[in-house]
Amino acid sequence: MELKEQSGLRAVLKNTPLPRVCMVRQIFRRDGIEDVVSYLREKLDRQDLKERIKPGMRVVLTGSSRQIRNMPVILRELAAFVRAQGGEPWIIPAMDEGQRQILESYGITEAFCGCPIFSSMETVRVGEISNGDEVRVDKFAQSADAVIVVGRIKAHTAFRGPYESGLIKMMAIGMGKRAGADSLHREGF
Repeated sequence: MELKEQSGLRAVLKNTPLPRVCMVRQIFRRDGIEDVVSYLREKLDRQDLKERIKPGMRVVLTGSSRQIRNMPVILRELAAFVRAQGGEPWIIPAMDEGQRQILESYGITEAFCGCPIFSSMETVRVGEISNGDEVRVDKFAQSADAVIVVGRIKAHTAFRGPYESGLIKMMAIGMGKRAGADSLHREGF
């Protein structure tokens, strides 16, 4: 990166020691999963997983606001797996405003996934944590018999801690919608 005019930057940084830097080029391995459908079906083809879904169970699958590669295919295959065990799958967006439109922009639709998408900002209070903050959950998830949280796991961009982002955040913040996020973020992160 080249800075054309640096006088303002130099003034701000004049008393700040800067580390030595160098340009680094990183090449990532291309070791992704080539056939996502076959891979997922192989992982789900376990008797202990099949036995967890009983006939008639209502099972929620979470859709994420993060654009995850192959997410529509993953949700479609999970919905088919739940149906094959006799369950009734549906998808909820685990995120905030504009949630259904975001899922649809990623190709996550009722037609493609083969199950309904229920989207609401309405939550149900299901408890509280030790400091008194409410724990809230999407009303559709609360009415289900089981939830399969689908997402990616990554470091948080704003802080470091034992629980940063990914599945825990999706359950606590995404499935808690605005009311849950407001409660859990009342005193910051």
